[in-house]
Amino acid sequence: MKRLLLVAPLVLISSLGFSGKKADPASVRVLQLSSDAPAVDVYVDGKLVAKDFKYKQITHFIHETAGKHQLEFKESGKASSVVVHESLNLKSGKAYTLVAQGHAEKSLKVIPVSTDTVITGDKARFRLVNLSGDVQAVDVIDGKGKVLFQKVPAQKPSAYVAMDPEDLVLDIRQTGVFS
Repeated sequence: MKRLLLVAPLVLISSLGFSGKKADPASVRVLQLSSDAPAVDVYVDGKLVAKDFKYKQITHFIHETAGKHQLEFKESGKASSVVVHESLNLKSGKAYTLVAQGHAEKSLKVIPVSTDTVITGDKARFRLVNLSGDVQAVDVIDGKGKVLFQKVPAQKPSAYVAMDPEDLVLDIRQTGVFS
C-alpha cells in the first residue's frame, strides 16, 4: 500500500507537464508600413535585429523565448532617438508579424498579428489584414467575382483562405461599395 501512495504523486507531477523539455520559441518578424517614418533600427530586448529598416520592408523570422519582451524602433544610427517602444508577450510555439503602422509624428504603433506558418499540400494560403486608417471594413473579391473575404474590420485579420496557386487579381473594396 505504501508503494502505491509514493507512485501517485509522481504520476500527477508528470501529467502536469514537467517534462524537463525546453519550451518552443516564439517566431517574430517585423513589417514596416508607416510611409512617413524615418528609417529605423529595430531592437528586441536591447539586441539589434534589423538595421536601417525602411517603409515596406519585412524582416525574416527571428526566434525568441516565450514571455515578455521589449521592442524598440530607434531612428537609424541614433540610439537615443526612440520612435516606438512596445512591450510584447510572446507565446511558446506561436509566430507573429509585428506591423508598424500609422503616422510617425502622432500615431505610430505596432500591431501584433498572429501568423500561421503551416504549409498545407499544394494550396496557397493567404488572408487579409485591413490596416487602412481611412476605411473601417473591406471586402475582397477575386477576378472571377467570387467574394473571398467580407466585412474585414480595421486592424483585424481575416481567416486564412486556401486556393490553388495561380496569378490572382484581387479587388479590395470598402464594404458596401460595388464598383
